[in-house]
Amino acid sequence: MPKLLRLWHSHGLHPVRSALGGALAIALTGLIGMATAHYVAHYVAHYVSGPFLLASLGASAVLALAVPASPLAQPRAIIGGNITSALAGVAVARLLPTMMGPVQSDALGMPLALGLAILAMHLLRCLHPPGGAVALMPFIGGKAIAGLGFGFVLFPVAVNSLALVLAAYVFNNLAGSRYPHRPPPMPKPAAPTYTRADLDAVLAGLDDLPDVEADELDAILRAVVAHAGQRQP
Repeated sequence: MPKLLRLWHSHGLHPVRSALGGALAIALTGLIGMATAHYVAHYVAHYVSGPFLLASLGASAVLALAVPASPLAQPRAIIGGNITSALAGVAVARLLPTMMGPVQSDALGMPLALGLAILAMHLLRCLHPPGGAVALMPFIGGKAIAGLGFGFVLFPVAVNSLALVLAAYVFNNLAGSRYPHRPPPMPKPAAPTYTRADLDAVLAGLDDLPDVEADELDAILRAVVAHAGQRQP
């Protein structure tokens, strides 16, 4: 990596890099959102005007630009997590009012939508914390969100998510980060002291999994073993 790019990763400049990237990513996402809203309002019949940018995308931008190596910040997590959560929220918001009054449906619907969103994100391997806010939007977003129905999933959720991932991809890679993140090539010890099955068994026994992919953890551990093996006795 060139020296100039390495400077971006130093402890002193990383906060500035993250702030700049987040600001640019949200600016691009907002511009794409406004352009999409303008197009939809003019060419889609019976469209109910909604927000062009979701507030939860600010949290997504923090993940994608400040901790781009996190599994929670990967494109699969941002796009899949937000869309899955939106589907859960809209489905629950439209189903419950037919079964009970509006006040009771909100009181039950919000925790139910959030729980379903978390479960679905786990099963689909696209866990993304800001998705929790997306799941609640059909309940707390007012008439503008409620009126969109399942259209809310397409716009603004899917469009915003795709635009943010595009911006994060461009900025992170120009700034020297691998995005989507892939474990960097690591030296492997001549005689590993453990196997991948050992690592998987240890991870399976943990109550709370670390915020790192097993493949990357394996690469780091093997590099540590290789580095230690180079030490003179």
